[in-house]
Amino acid sequence: MIKKLSFSFIAFSLLSLLISCASAPKGTVINAMVDGSANLQAYLDKFEMNNKNAVIQKVDIKNNGEFTFESEDKLSEGIYRIRIGSQRFYVFIDGTESTIDIKGNLTEMSKGNFEITGSPATQEYNQVFNKYVNRELGLNELKESIAGIENPLAAFHLAAQAFRNDYNYIDVYKDIHTRLAAASPDSDYTKTAASLLSSLEATKQQMAMRDRIKVGELAPDIKLPSPDGKEYALSQLKGKVVLLDFWASWCRPCRMENPNVVKVYNKYNKKGFEVFSVSLDRSNGKNAWINAIEKDGLTWPYHVSDLKYWNSAPAKMYGVSGIPKTFLIDKDGKIAEINPRGPKLEPAVIRLLQST
Repeated sequence: MIKKLSFSFIAFSLLSLLISCASAPKGTVINAMVDGSANLQAYLDKFEMNNKNAVIQKVDIKNNGEFTFESEDKLSEGIYRIRIGSQRFYVFIDGTESTIDIKGNLTEMSKGNFEITGSPATQEYNQVFNKYVNRELGLNELKESIAGIENPLAAFHLAAQAFRNDYNYIDVYKDIHTRLAAASPDSDYTKTAASLLSSLEATKQQMAMRDRIKVGELAPDIKLPSPDGKEYALSQLKGKVVLLDFWASWCRPCRMENPNVVKVYNKYNKKGFEVFSVSLDRSNGKNAWINAIEKDGLTWPYHVSDLKYWNSAPAKMYGVSGIPKTFLIDKDGKIAEINPRGPKLEPAVIRLLQST
């Protein structure tokens, strides 16, 4: 009797285990109950932070605000966005989640003000994000809160929303990139963070250089090749009044300003005025650069470029973040004016030519 009972108990236990395994979701299930969303549609996107977001699934919302996203396999680690009408909110997945339950009101979801279970990273993000939206955190408190968010993806997304591309917060992004690289070195998010960090560092360097380029300071030297390979240096024009002109063949405002530069050059070149043009054309834009020089009648010989676009070494050295950008240099090689263009150029050139 005991043996029969034991066998029956074991068989029942095995059957229960099989039923339990069969009913457990293999993928990821996101159940939501959102007030104010009745009869609309909900979209689940994989959010890549680089405008290459992919729609994972679209479902109809029931008249009670209920809807479910379900994947056959577990959702991979990443940032996911749920869109309902014009509203959107975010869920952070580490790749282990089976069931996530969400409850809230549609008008509050975008503020991170909703209940969620099954995704601790999203809970942590919402707590900080909601305080940020409601201005309950000062700058130092926000930075500390972001640094304290355990999930680096959630920290990255919040930093991007709060600080955007401001190089003043480069230390925050450095910490986030370090954590992302340690957790998922080959992920697209880590690569995006690395790219952003590189861009912020370049901007910081440019801004530092821009602050150094001041009226009355010596103009840093530039030495680069012309289209035919001959090297020209800005310093070899010392003793003349020089317009240092950053431009590019693809820059419409630059091309529109060129006739004015040509007019002033033709009028005052024999009196000691020279133009030193630095092109920000791309590596594959040499022909376009040459054609623009010919078409616009830029007859002075001092045309140089490293053909590195915005990575141009002279542009970084002079803190150039937009073109056209010009610097008028006096006979002693010092910056006399910054950005003299249009009707301001000729009188500025006359003044410097007449000075001893």
